[in-house]
Amino acid sequence: MGVSIVWALTQGIPAPPARASEAFPFSFGSVGQEYGKALAVGAGNDVIVAALFQNDVDVAPGDAVTTLAGIGLVDIGLIRYNKDGGLVWGEAIGGAASTDVPHAVDTDNAGNILLAGYFGSQADANPRTADFDPGPAVRNLTSQGNFDAFVAKYDADGAYLWALGLGNSAGATEERIWDLIVDADNACYVTGAFSGTLDFNPLQPGNPRVLTAEGAGVNLFLAKYDSAGSNLWAIRVGANLTDVFTEAYGAVAVDEAGNCFWSGNFRDANVDFDPGPGTALLGSAGQTDIFLARYAAADGAFGSAARIGGVARDIASPGALRLDQNGNPLLTGRFSGVADFDPGAGTRNLTAISAMNAFVAAYTSGSALRWAFSIPATGDSNGGHRVAVDRANNVLVAGWFSGDADFDPSPATANLTSNGTGGASDVFLAKYDNAGAYQWAFGCGAAVSGGGNLSIAAGLDVDGADNSIITGQFFGANADFDPAPGNSIFLSSEGANDCFVAKYTPAGQRWTFDVPVRLSSWLLY
Repeated sequence: MGVSIVWALTQGIPAPPARASEAFPFSFGSVGQEYGKALAVGAGNDVIVAALFQNDVDVAPGDAVTTLAGIGLVDIGLIRYNKDGGLVWGEAIGGAASTDVPHAVDTDNAGNILLAGYFGSQADANPRTADFDPGPAVRNLTSQGNFDAFVAKYDADGAYLWALGLGNSAGATEERIWDLIVDADNACYVTGAFSGTLDFNPLQPGNPRVLTAEGAGVNLFLAKYDSAGSNLWAIRVGANLTDVFTEAYGAVAVDEAGNCFWSGNFRDANVDFDPGPGTALLGSAGQTDIFLARYAAADGAFGSAARIGGVARDIASPGALRLDQNGNPLLTGRFSGVADFDPGAGTRNLTAISAMNAFVAAYTSGSALRWAFSIPATGDSNGGHRVAVDRANNVLVAGWFSGDADFDPSPATANLTSNGTGGASDVFLAKYDNAGAYQWAFGCGAAVSGGGNLSIAAGLDVDGADNSIITGQFFGANADFDPAPGNSIFLSSEGANDCFVAKYTPAGQRWTFDVPVRLSSWLLY
């Protein structure tokens, strides 16, 4: 007859040890492309991943199987995992002849999910239709040109609420949303690229809000929507950019004081950042420069604008702007040559030691420089993609690097060497304190070669326990996602690039959780 657990404990017999469970890191893929483009931490520290995928993919970690069926050329996977990495649900969104790409995801105070990106085709201007309702109903959006931008809203269980498309009906142009953020009142702000003429209020046909791009180059836009998808305001900058995919990027962040911060890239000698009757001109020093601007969150009224860069090409990445706990902007991206990161009267020149190096910079709410540093790397494939902060105001940065890279901006060194060579890159995650002092960094990647094999961390967020979660893409076999020396957790792509999701502790170690031994099996006989 078994002796109860209560008796055993009273006799001083220790409980059996808990065992570590390993859901993170994990990957999913097919013979095609899978890429985690963004993620957000939701209620209960759940992880919401927005990924693109081709074919059919199993998005459940471990031995379980949950397949998202491919719909068209490239589809959107909107997937929710619990804090331990277990699959909660996954939904596929797309159209049979459409390429559908997410690039931003966030949650509101009610747990609803806001998703943004673009859909259509780069090959031609023929209309492409995508169904944004993953349930049995159909909620189609049809592109008007090449790619159209979209914003969609779902509840915490992935059920469709609404969706809107933004496209230029007059020509074959590309409209893309690169970033989205939700404020404390459940309004969302989106930024992206457009050409031609767009109605930013498509859910209210009788109340259009139309903007027309300036000049022949690609413009950037910033728009605010209420919780029902009605446009509250929209502004544009005639950034005169030449390519949507490689430089027409934007990022947005809002603070509790009613400020909306906007970053992106621009060309040209006289770009006006004031959407009102006044003017606020900035001129690029050479090729593409970076801007950091501030507007009133209530109505989009102009506050300030600053230029960052040098005579070569300087790029703030899509979604690369966030605020610290004090409302100060943090920015990352990549630059070439010599670039001045002080937009004021001073100078803070950084010098790239290869074609392009990553940078991290911190500013005050008035755009005064606090600090900036580069991550010098000997390879040519480098960049910061996302920033985030934890509760202690430490700064997390995620992106990609190649060759030998030093992640410590002080005279000391913290060198990492990528496994990718010949133009290929590895993922990186790095942590700094709020003054920019180095804490730790690590890389993840496989021994692949070639400029197309860019392993990148494209999504980053921090949960309520200060754990860092990243998603992105990786190439090749045996990419090690455990930064601890002597330990390895290998992931291998099934085809071209696969999506990964990984979680790390505040100390930069692979995150695990303890599972106690079942008490029903612990009996004395």
